[in-house]
Amino acid sequence: MLRADLVSLVKNKRFLDILDYHSTVEQAAQTAQRAGVKKLILTHYVPSIQPGQEEEWRALAAAHFSGEIILGDDLTTTSL
Repeated sequence: MLRADLVSLVKNKRFLDILDYHSTVEQAAQTAQRAGVKKLILTHYVPSIQPGQEEEWRALAAAHFSGEIILGDDLTTTSL
């Protein structure tokens, strides 16, 4: 999951290349909304979510997705 606004601030070629092949939070939320799913789990964050940023990430998704939004961590599980 990618925050293009934050990645673009990093002057590291490896990070900038990620923009070409990672979905943004907004893209994932739009896809989930179109698919009609009830739950969106965000994971594999670039850059990593820092303490206190959780609601920013959730708000970016909520602007495009009306279901439940979970910020997943390693080993997060859910029921389908």
